[in-house]
This record gives sequence, C-alpha cells and structure tokens, in this order.
Amino acid sequence: MKPKDFVLSLARGLAVIEAFSEERTALTVSAIAVRAKISRAAARRLLKTLEFLGYVSSDGTHFSLKPTILKLGYAYISSRDVLDLAKPIMEKVVETSHMSCLAAVLDGFDVVYVSRVIARSYVNVSLPVGTMLPAYATSMGRVLLAWQPPQRIDGYLANVDLKRITSKTVASASRLRALLNKVREQGYCLVDGEVGENVISLAVPVFDRSGGVPLALNISGQSQAVSQDAMVREKLPIITAAAHELSSALRNL
Repeated sequence: MKPKDFVLSLARGLAVIEAFSEERTALTVSAIAVRAKISRAAARRLLKTLEFLGYVSSDGTHFSLKPTILKLGYAYISSRDVLDLAKPIMEKVVETSHMSCLAAVLDGFDVVYVSRVIARSYVNVSLPVGTMLPAYATSMGRVLLAWQPPQRIDGYLANVDLKRITSKTVASASRLRALLNKVREQGYCLVDGEVGENVISLAVPVFDRSGGVPLALNISGQSQAVSQDAMVREKLPIITAAAHELSSALRNL
C-alpha cells in the first residue's frame, strides 16, 4: 500500500527517466509509456516537462536523456554518506602512492571535484572541492565520458567546445572519440600535460550497483617526478584497488 504522502506524478516522472538505459538511449513516447507503465498521454506530458527543464531532448520522434540528467547523480555522489565512504579509501591511496587523490563527477560538459586528499609533496596540484574543469581534457572526465551510452557520447562530442588548455590538449572530436574507446577498453585513463604543463594523472571508474559510473578516482602529481610507464606499472594497481573498494561500498548503500 502506498503511503498517504505518496506523490504519483513524481513517481511517474522518475519511471520515465528510468525507462532509458545503455541499450535504449533513444525511445518513442509509446515505448517509454510501456516501459514506465503509464499512459501515452501521461508519458508525453512528462517528457515535455523534462524537455523544458533540460533533462531530455527530442528529434521529433525519439526522446533521449541529456547530460543535464547527470546532475541528479552528482547530488547523490556529493551526499555526506558517499563522501564519508570515499575519504578513508582515498587517504590510503595517498599513503601508498605518495600522490594526491581526487574524486570527481560529470556535470554536463565539465567534471566537478567532490573530494580530495592532497599528498604533501604535490601541493602544487591542489584543486579545491567544487573545482570544475573541462571533462575532455582530464583523466577523470574521460573515464566518466567513456562509460556513457554511445548516444550521449555522440551528443557530447557534437556540442562540446574543444579548446586547447596546453599545447598537449586533445582538441579533435575524432581523436577524443578514439581515446574514449581506448579508455573503456583498457579500464583507465592516463593524461599527461593536457590540463597543466607539468601535471600527470591516472583515473579509474567507480561503479554503482547498476553498473554505471557515477564517480571517478584519480591520482595526480608532477610529471617531472614520475614517468607515464611508472604511473601505469606502479600506481595503477593502487588506484584500481581503491576504486574496487569504493564500488563495493556504493553497491551496499
């Protein structure tokens, strides 16, 4: 039995959002109505509302989720419980790797840093919580993008303004697409000198219970102090183990 304070319209709106999946990124009103178990008229009204709010887009026949929907996940990941789980895991990473550890979520075209533990020897790469950087140029941004459904990646690449931050920044949509494919295939992303001339970072995905990637972790430091080969050989096992631990914790929330 539903509680007396149950808001049916909110439940139906969430059902419409949940109708989309990695395999079904573009759906007609009729298909969404069936998957959400509501009438076609109700599905259309809800979709039009979500479109007005910027959460979905339409080509006239099919509706798709927009990157704005990720703000809902950002609110979850930014909650105190999740960050409390992440902090001690990140502290262990710093203690073991002697590099700074950061966590970020995807917010539209940017990544937002939601937690950090800074290694004393790398204070110059300190980024305060709340910092936003272009997702395409960062290791965590590429990890978060790589695990998005193909249609959302297409939308991102079609609309993002790719600008060079340093001389090494990848600013080609075709090159970025190839890098995202590689990131998903290998399970991590290494970025060297694309956000800061002397900054090297290595990021990995954190999975939730549905298999999505709402959060990424990275370790970062000075590129003069560690080579790309050493980052992958020595540091990747450390940050990967931390991501696995946090993924397990998120699944149990």
